[in-house]
Parts: sequence; structure tokens; C-alpha cells
Amino acid sequence: MSDYLDPANEELLKDFFAEAQLSVDLLEQNILALENNPQDRDAVDEIFRAAHTLKGAAATVQMMELAEFTHLVEDVLDSIRSDDLTVDGAVVDQLLSAIDVVKAMLEARTAGGIYAEDTSALETVLRGYLTGGQKRAKPAATPARKPASAPAASAETPVKTKAPPASALAQGEEELTEYELLELAEAAGPDAEIYRVRVTFNEDHPMNTVGGIQVFAALKSMGSVLRTIPDFDRLYEDTFFPVVQYFVASTESAERIQDRITIPEVTIDLAVTAVQRPASFAEPAPAEKSAPAPESPTPQAAGWPETEDVETAAPAPAAAAPGDREGETRKQMALGSVLRVDSRRIDNLLNLVSETVINKATFNQISTQFSESLGIFQAAENSYRDRLKELFDALPEYLETIQNGGSVKDAKRDIVARFGDLLELFDPFQSSLRGTIAKFRSTAQNLGRITGELQEGVMQIRMVPISQIFSRFPRLVRDLSKSLNKRLQLVVEGEDTELDKSVIEDLLDPLIHCVRNSIDHGIESPEERRAAGKPEEGRLLLRAANEGNMIIIEIADDGKGIDVEAVRKRGVSKGLIHPNKTLSDIEAFNLIFAPGFSTAQSVTNISGRGVGLDVVKKQIEKLNGTVTVSSERGVGSRFIMKIPLTLAIIQGLLVRVGAEMYAIPITSVIESHRIRPSEIKMIDNYEVFNVRDDVISLLRLNRLFRIPTDEQKEYYFVVIVGSGSRRMGLIVDSLIGEEDVVIKPLRDHYTNSPGIAGANITGDGTVSLIIDVSQLLELGLQREREARSKRETTIG
Repeated sequence: MSDYLDPANEELLKDFFAEAQLSVDLLEQNILALENNPQDRDAVDEIFRAAHTLKGAAATVQMMELAEFTHLVEDVLDSIRSDDLTVDGAVVDQLLSAIDVVKAMLEARTAGGIYAEDTSALETVLRGYLTGGQKRAKPAATPARKPASAPAASAETPVKTKAPPASALAQGEEELTEYELLELAEAAGPDAEIYRVRVTFNEDHPMNTVGGIQVFAALKSMGSVLRTIPDFDRLYEDTFFPVVQYFVASTESAERIQDRITIPEVTIDLAVTAVQRPASFAEPAPAEKSAPAPESPTPQAAGWPETEDVETAAPAPAAAAPGDREGETRKQMALGSVLRVDSRRIDNLLNLVSETVINKATFNQISTQFSESLGIFQAAENSYRDRLKELFDALPEYLETIQNGGSVKDAKRDIVARFGDLLELFDPFQSSLRGTIAKFRSTAQNLGRITGELQEGVMQIRMVPISQIFSRFPRLVRDLSKSLNKRLQLVVEGEDTELDKSVIEDLLDPLIHCVRNSIDHGIESPEERRAAGKPEEGRLLLRAANEGNMIIIEIADDGKGIDVEAVRKRGVSKGLIHPNKTLSDIEAFNLIFAPGFSTAQSVTNISGRGVGLDVVKKQIEKLNGTVTVSSERGVGSRFIMKIPLTLAIIQGLLVRVGAEMYAIPITSVIESHRIRPSEIKMIDNYEVFNVRDDVISLLRLNRLFRIPTDEQKEYYFVVIVGSGSRRMGLIVDSLIGEEDVVIKPLRDHYTNSPGIAGANITGDGTVSLIIDVSQLLELGLQREREARSKRETTIG
């Protein structure tokens, strides 16, 4: 437990940033819930607990600017909890602003710096909410030791829990038993001194409940904390302990320890004494010694080390820059991907691993049995050869006997009696081999089952609920609706739907663009909705659901829908369509995904810059998914995204081109055909194929990838692939079949190959490249545009 509080521990910092982000998300969600229902006591309690946890954790890793600011927020939340402050829109606005500051402080620390913006105006507003205008005392720049009897000048929120009086804790100063001393000496080792550190804390300090943790962290940087009185677990509770004792193993001097743990306005009395080692130890400890407390220690000596230097145990110099190498190291460490997994899923994997170990042992036994069968076969073979030699040696005798008038029947009977067992020599081998093969097949089937479950279990570990990104939208919707003076209700469904973590990380931006588009372009103002006979409050639906191995995400609103005529005019002005072209609804819906397209009349901080839905389409196609939109004028619009659950393992159609093998994602395959060369037609110098009166352009993969192959064939195989409304036929030599494809990224010069998304290793060890269908479609579209341009130039 002691290692958990080591501020130089990289694992501690990883845990801190992960826990801090969860606490901030919890704060924001419950503040928004409190805005909708100010009487929600559960939300108030959750907010208070999250703020207190964040404050204590920040103090643990010595991020004091975050701990102090969060403490002020906690005071405001305590006033709400005690009904001294009524929740209204203004209070929620200020609390959300405070959450934004907390986020900025965490981001600054993640980047290796310290948040330096001025928050005094926000702090003044928050203090104004406290009963009687309570003020919070901050540590002075120069520490001044206070006597124990001097009360603090500030009137702070009362401490919620108080520990037993100091007299009750002072009993811990009695001499430890020899057994306890032996335990401390063994833990400390022969080279370190054991010290008893007795610290008295200032009850009037606003952060009195975390003083014990601060001293713990300072002591931890100088040695090993062997024991605390009270126990460490109690120090971490929201309880003030006036006196805490620490037993520390350190090579530092008592004076150095006392300098380092002196914290201005937090510690008011210190005593550092050496503990006598038991006589059974080889080197007894020196006589007990104590050091007087310094009157005016420096900030570094007072236990306030430079917080940038989290990666080292010693305090950093005062001039350390926020962007130094240690900060960069911490940034890389803190930004590492953290995945929270249900322990039951880990237990399931462990069970499968244990089954795999058993399966491995079974295969070892089968290998031994095969070796034994081989030995039986070799022995039978040797016996067979010997007996066969005897038979051939005896044949001349039998022939001579028959020539001399002997009976053939008697000779035959004699041969069978002597050599009839030749056919039975291999029976033991046959029996042994059959048993071993049966066991091998059974074990192989069991291995296949375990491998499948193991694959599914590992994929389940990567699966995270989509609530991780859905939870960000209540705040986004609230802020946007306020800035646009619109009333809006957000309905979220399917938050427990799970998908691969790598997919979730790339899904946030497309969802934000669609939600912003719905709020800005779809939902009308309260006046417009009232005039249209709609409720003044608009409705935005965010829904997720599973459909086979795909996840369906829906963003729907009950706004004014898409104006097809406005889209057509904008498309004409942008040069995307001909002025005489009549757009169908589906064509108009697809046109809004064109780059640079926007129907906004003016540029704002929300829309009008032509950046949005084209990004959505590209990002979703990058995830091997599709996005479609449907709309009804005056009723609303609906965006539907279909995305694979995972990008690590996909179903692929294996095809052969020349001597090479390629995999096409099965989600992009529409159908396949076997056609004759005569069915391929030429239009504008590129090949097409007619499928049910629909003209499909063709692309020969052997020409695209420069693979030598025989094009003079009786039949061609065409795989029709598509994304959205675009389709294309890929000409290949043969179809191999469907198979699970494990995507491996490409490196170096292979990354620039057009139409290649990655590589896969098949069961026989052959490497097959994975086709990027969206890139091939773009390539085909580019060829079509070039042909059209060339044709128009020729006509002109």
C-alpha cells in the first residue's frame, strides 16, 4: 500500500490520470443531472465524492494547484449538500466552468507543465456561494511556524470527521515490542537508519485531512515508510488526525528529514528520533537523537518539491522548466492507453489459458505416442523383412519337394503354418496408430475450440462500452443549445453497447460533427417550432445497437429536415452539379457529404466553414464502415453509421491474382460473378460490365499492382465491391473463399501503395495483402473524372 503513494512512481501517475479523468467525467455528468433535477440527492452525493476523491488524489501526487482549486469546488458542493445553497442555472454554469478549469489543469500536468491561467475571478464567484462568504487560506510564500495553541485566522468549512484526541494517539510513542522492532529492522535492512517521525497537524488549515498524506509523500521520497500510526488506510479517509507517527527507514539525517517534512501552515510540531535496533541485530542503531525544528525553512525544504520532477525521487531545482525531459517522459507515460477490464473477463482468459496448458500437455503425450508407434512400426518392419527372407529361402525347398512328387496342398499348408503370421506383424502398429490419430483429432478439435474462445475473450477485453464517448454529449448539447438559444432534450439509448477500443477512439469526431450539424441546421428555434405546431423543446436521439458483427449508431432529430432545393442551389454555386440537373432526395442527401459543402449563410464558431460531414464520411469509411442520411422535410433528419465491432480481425474474401493472394473485407463485397471476356464492354477507354441493366466499371488488379498473369482466359471472376452508392468490379483470376483475416499494419515503402490497407498471414504461412476498397473506389472515380475531362476537351 505504501508504494501506491510514491509520487515518483510511474504506475501511480498512470493511475492518477486515469482516475482523475473518471472523476471529472463523473462530476460533469452529475452536475448536468443536477441541473435537470436540483433535488437529486444521489447526484449531489456522487458529485461530492468525486470532488473529494480528486482532491485527495491530487494532493497525493503533490499537484497542489489542482488539490486547492478542487477543495474550493468541494466547499461549494458541501453547501449544496447541506441545503445552504440552492442549485440554479447560474450555479451550474459556474460549476461547469470550474470543471473546465480542472480539465485544463490536468491537461497541463499531462503535458509536463503547470496550469498558469488566472482563476481568481471564478474563485471569487465560488467563494461567494459559501455560507457567510467563507474565505480559503492559501499557504504563504514564506512559511511561519505557528504554536499549537494559535488558531488560524480564516473561518473554514467545518471538518466532517475528527479523529480521537492526541492523547489517545500518543500511546503509540511507547516502546515497540522486540518482535515489532525486529520486523522494522528486517524491512529496513542493515544500511538504513530507522526513525520515528511524530508530526502534529494544524486543524485550522483548509486541507487538514490530506496533511498526513503530504508528509507521507515527502518521507517516501527519502526512504521507505515502514509503518504509520494510525494505519495508512485511515490516513487516506476524509478524517483529520491531529498527531500522526511514521516509522521510516532512510539514509538521510534526522535534520534533513525534518527540513523536508516541514510544510507551512500544515505541520505545527515535529519530532524526529532514531529507533534503537534490537540487540539480536548485527549493528545496533546509534543512540537516540533529535533535531530542533528550523524557524524558516525554504519552500523546497518544507516539503513542497517542484512538481514537474515527478519522475525522480529528489526534489527538482527551482528553475526547472515545465517542458524539460522529465516532463516529456511523464507526458508520454500519462498518455499511454489505459483499458479498464471486468475482472470476470480476465478470469475467463485464465481458465482458457489453463485449458491451453492442458491441451499442450496432451499434444506432448500424443507426440510421445507417435514416437512409440514409430518404434512399433520399425520393429514390425524388421520382423517382416526377416520372415520374408526366411520365406524366400524356403521356397526352393518347397519347389524341389513338389518336383519330386510332393503334394502342392501339403506344401501350401506348411507355408501357411510357418509364415501365416506375416500379415499380422503390423497389427500392433495399426492399432497404436489408430488410437493415436483418434486422440490427435480430438485434441486438435479441442484446441480449435479453445483458440476460438481465446480469440473471443481477447477481443472482449478490447471491447469497451460506447458510453465512454456518449457521456461527453450532454455537456456538448447543453453548451450548443445555450449558445444558439435553442431548447433541446438529448435522449441517449444503448450506452452499454460495446465495440473495440480502437474504433471508439476514432468515432468521437464523426459523432460530434453529426450532433453539431443536427443542432445547428436541424433543430429550429423555439419560435419557429411553436409556429410549426411543434413543442418548443427539440429532441435529439443518440442511439447505439448491435447488428451481427456490426454496430449501428443513429443520430436523429425532430427538426426541419434537409431542404433539397437549398442543397441543389448550394451545389450549383459550388460547381458540384450542373445548373440543369434535377436532384433526387437521395442524391441531395449524398451531396451534403461533399468536401467544403455547407448550407449555412454565415460563418460562425459552429458551422459555415464547409468542414464537417465530409470528414464524417472519410473517417467512417476509414473504419470500414458506412454512413447514410435520410430526412423528411418538416419532420427531421437521421444519420445512420454502420461500423465493424473490431478492426483487428475481420472476415475477408481471399482471391488470387497471378501468383499473389489478396483479401477483400467481406463487409465491402456485394456479389461475385464468373463472366466471359465477351461480356466486358469498353466505354470511354475503360472497361465496364452490365449487371441487371446497371453498368459497373471494372478494375483489373493485375494491371493495378503490375502482376504478370494470363489475360487470355475463357472466364474471368469479378468481385463487385461498394461503399455507399459507389460500386466497382474487381477482376481476379480465382476465388479462394472466406477466412478470418488478422490485419497487420504495413511499414516503410509499402504504406504508399494505393489500395492496400494492410497484410495478413494465412494458415499455410503465405502473406496476403488486404485491399482498401474505399481507396480503390476513389481511384476508379478519379479515372472516370479524367476520362470525362478528356472527352469534354475533345468535344470542345
